[in-house]
Amino acid sequence: MKRPEKIALAAVTLFLLPFCGAGVFLGVLAARAARAAAPDLGQAAFLAIGSLVFGGVGFVPFFLIRAGWSRWRAAQRLKEEHPDAPWMWRDDWARGEVLSAAGARVGALWFFVILWNLISAPLVVLLPAEVMKGNRPAAFGFLFPLIGAGLLVHASVQTLRRRKFGDSTLALAANPAAPGGRLLGTIRTHAALQPEDGFHLTLTCVNRVTDRSGKESSVSEKILWRDDRTMTWGVPDDDPERSAIPVSFAIPAEAAPTSAEDSDDRILWCLAVDARVPGFDYHADFEVPVFKAPAGSAAAVATGFATTASAAGPDPMVEYEAPELPYQPGSDPGVRVGPSESGGTEFYFGAARAPGAAAGMTVFTAIFWGSVWFLLYVGAPWIFPILFGAFSLLMTFLALDLWFGTTRVIFGEGQVRIRGSVLGLGATRSIPCSEIQEVRADITMQSGGRSGTPYYAIKLVRRTSWTVTAGEYLRDKREALWLAGEMKRLIASSR
Repeated sequence: MKRPEKIALAAVTLFLLPFCGAGVFLGVLAARAARAAAPDLGQAAFLAIGSLVFGGVGFVPFFLIRAGWSRWRAAQRLKEEHPDAPWMWRDDWARGEVLSAAGARVGALWFFVILWNLISAPLVVLLPAEVMKGNRPAAFGFLFPLIGAGLLVHASVQTLRRRKFGDSTLALAANPAAPGGRLLGTIRTHAALQPEDGFHLTLTCVNRVTDRSGKESSVSEKILWRDDRTMTWGVPDDDPERSAIPVSFAIPAEAAPTSAEDSDDRILWCLAVDARVPGFDYHADFEVPVFKAPAGSAAAVATGFATTASAAGPDPMVEYEAPELPYQPGSDPGVRVGPSESGGTEFYFGAARAPGAAAGMTVFTAIFWGSVWFLLYVGAPWIFPILFGAFSLLMTFLALDLWFGTTRVIFGEGQVRIRGSVLGLGATRSIPCSEIQEVRADITMQSGGRSGTPYYAIKLVRRTSWTVTAGEYLRDKREALWLAGEMKRLIASSR
């Protein structure tokens, strides 16, 4: 182990030692209180909970860090051995397979749930007395034990799901996949699955960013690209006690590859598979390697790297896919396409096209307005209500736009007129069709993280590289692509 690594490990150890010592000390006091001639069971229980909390904060992370440090050293060794092949920096990737993350996530979930409940459990004993004294705001403290109970149920469900299905493995047919090529492989489960509506697979490209400010850090995951497909049945497998699920996705040539250098700003490719079966539904997710190899390198030749979109070739798994129904124009009541009263073709995007996102934004906005009221109620310095109020006003506008925003796009007479309005208030802008060089369907909003729902917007790209939004909050990717194609056709016919 190098000297900087030893110093870092020693610093972490010294940081955790006080927690370990406090846990042992409180445990000894709890044992003495329980063995006393007149044992105080309440005090003994309180000290025992404190011992578990401090011991958990100290001992558990210590052993986890030691194990993680060994894995980090192994990864560093692989980096030194394969500096130009980042897909060889993980043991499972190097073997041409990807392990599902179910086991590690369940373990981490249980650690968090136990710690949360140990910290919030004393509130169940202390708060009733405070409420009886007339301290009504103290009743809000019961939310923490209630959240802990919900977390306990969630962890139990995830544990039972893992016991039923075990850990799944994705065997890659080509390692790694490449932009412009195809992700091919087979997911092998530890249970025989026969879902009536098939296996639903989703491949997502995510930009995971960690923002650090002093000792605080926050993680956000932005969906850059997504595709999904449904496989009717699995591929033949020698073991009747398990299932083999076919995987095949064409990756766009312009897609960003996996980034492994900067841990605070990473590009991840995540594959998820779901199936509705009796009892607990099946779910597994994998972080798959998508990389570019240097042209002419041995890796590029050996793995069949592609450099163009057409190089993905025919789909060898197409016979297992459920028939995909094409998008039917008019199936979305919130979007209408037809002749305009003033001539030409009109695209009308109605209000409340994303009710789920609108409801979430409304709740979030109400919470922030509640925070403003609380700051004013307790007499906080004016700078805080002003800042929270400004942010609340911005979120209020976003919520109103999600609920009541409409967009009208009219193509005619060699130009496109766009009017976006909220509650009837808005302005119209005109753009000559000759200035538009591209029409795209981009992901501009999402609810949730990598497994959340992306919402698409139609973007008109002008020759000055500026973009203009011509309709947004579209949940269906097929609909967004169809609308973008229709606008492209109208622009081409006007030239």
